[in-house]
Amino acid sequence: MTRALPQFLDRHPDFIFDPEDFVRARWAIPVLERQYTDFLEKNFARGELWPATSDIEQWLAENAHLSYTAYRNHGCSISALPVFGKAELRADPAAYQDPTLDPHSTWQKDTTGSTGRPIAVLYSELFRLDILYLSIRKVFSRAGINAASHFPAVLSLSENERSGKWIKIDPLDQRSVIVHSVVDTTKDSSYIDAIALLRDLDSPCLSSKPSVLENLLQFACQGQPPQLHSIISGGSHLSDDLRMRLSTTFGCPVINVYGMTEVGIIASECRERYLHVDKSAFFVETIDESGSKVAEGATGELVVSRITNSAMPLLRYKTNDIGAVVTEECSCGVVGPRIIAFHGRKIQCYKLPSGSLFSPTRLNGFMPRFPMVEEFRVTQRRIDFFEFEVQLSSRFIDCSEIFSSISEFLRSVLPPEVSFRVVEQHFRPDSKFQRFRNNI
Repeated sequence: MTRALPQFLDRHPDFIFDPEDFVRARWAIPVLERQYTDFLEKNFARGELWPATSDIEQWLAENAHLSYTAYRNHGCSISALPVFGKAELRADPAAYQDPTLDPHSTWQKDTTGSTGRPIAVLYSELFRLDILYLSIRKVFSRAGINAASHFPAVLSLSENERSGKWIKIDPLDQRSVIVHSVVDTTKDSSYIDAIALLRDLDSPCLSSKPSVLENLLQFACQGQPPQLHSIISGGSHLSDDLRMRLSTTFGCPVINVYGMTEVGIIASECRERYLHVDKSAFFVETIDESGSKVAEGATGELVVSRITNSAMPLLRYKTNDIGAVVTEECSCGVVGPRIIAFHGRKIQCYKLPSGSLFSPTRLNGFMPRFPMVEEFRVTQRRIDFFEFEVQLSSRFIDCSEIFSSISEFLRSVLPPEVSFRVVEQHFRPDSKFQRFRNNI
């Protein structure tokens, strides 16, 4: 693929290739290879159940009192640290950042905003390269998938228009590339272009959210589907039905992963479809509503710790996802922590009069565009009608101008076949909140 890169860029001039970024990545090859070896040794050899805990506690002893405000004065034990979540991270991100790092050596990636206002997460250079080039290798290893004579090209499809279109040469196998593209869920042509891109890459691995994969299926089935090496699904719940249809249509394995923008891929499936935690990098706990740890195998909120991102290490970070952690031997033969009874993010697409689907993640740009909005809720009242309830900051008295701007934004995002209304609402903080609802 490296030799064909100029031809690819000629066919797809809207994609960006940064040769300097490739040069920077090459210096990290020995480090990346060591990290991958460490992943294999700690996850597949019988040894400590949680080897990351000793690394984290050593790190706390050596670093936390020096740079990271959030971890000072709590000792060197993970259990002594307070749990925290997105609210604390939004309120004081600097408390979790290393102030000694050169800002030119860090990278910023925003969370999607599906659960609230997006959070700006800082990545160190090595952590960024780990996310880019090691994550899928780890997923393949866990799933028992052979990458054959060389690593396949990877196409990552996103609904986030801010993430852009780019292509990178894989420094660990320069015959392969990582391609990132954006789909507009309101335009059929966007999915048709994605199908063409998959064909152009010659049996790539496709990585995306279930909502994007669901929509892509509709267009893949209209002709001869492109040949794929594999499909990786993450970001929300993957149903058994969607998994089966993807596997049948594309004739390849479908792997479910669990991860977050803040920390990367936490767990991925083995060949028996169990979610195994990457114990070389993570310590995962479960807590009850009071914040107390629950017993192994008991259901609670998942809390994760990882220090390999030196720019913004997050320890005892609440995920808002429900599950249980067990450590007995899996039917795949590996002994180590697995996530079971997982009730993570389930994002249900809305069905439209035409039969097409509209993903709520298409609205992720709403709150960044309207900072005066504290919360919102979307309800599909009829197949062709939506209600948008909006809670504004208390300092806004006249809502008419703001609602006019919101309506203009919604008209640009929603398919023309549906109508909507925008109403003011005040959500009770003690109520069980569901942002996207369907009342049909």
